Amino acid sequence: MKSNDLNIKKKIMFIKDEDYNYLTYNILIVLDHFKCYTQNKTFIGYMKLAFLINCLTSDADTNLFVEAMKAEKNTQSDLFLYENLLRVYTKSKLMQGHVKRLLFALKRKNIIDILPDRFSSVGAYMFPNGEMLSILHDNMFNEEYERIKKIQMAYPRLRSIKYESFLKKVFIENGVGKWED
Repeated sequence: MKSNDLNIKKKIMFIKDEDYNYLTYNILIVLDHFKCYTQNKTFIGYMKLAFLINCLTSDADTNLFVEAMKAEKNTQSDLFLYENLLRVYTKSKLMQGHVKRLLFALKRKNIIDILPDRFSSVGAYMFPNGEMLSILHDNMFNEEYERIKKIQMAYPRLRSIKYESFLKKVFIENGVGKWED
């Protein structure tokens, strides 16, 4: 097999939603963007991370999140918004297990810490290692930082809002995930 053929095969075998490197750097970008470096400033409701990672994957999904925040609630007038939010919701729910396992692995490596917070939820924050921050602030992650910035502008309390409130505001009020417990 030629080297070029092997590279093509690797690209075909790559599944972004299940790639732990991809998930890791997106988790760390979110924590870094919100300056979650101490116990006093954790990212509340770690399960929101799976939803945010899905919204960071493309400009279209970022814009979808922003549109969901602006949408008139309790109307079924926009089937396109509903269908795409349903897609993001479903992918995110499936990804939560991967994110949870990854968070525990990052905790074991002393990259982040996970702790219960004041809302009976679980929060996460990262240890601001200079080498890691220099990697995260490399130009190759500019798109992800711009996307999370755009998402935060649409939903300023994103870091501190409980998981249930996040689901309600973004998905349930737009008709998606009404069966969520």
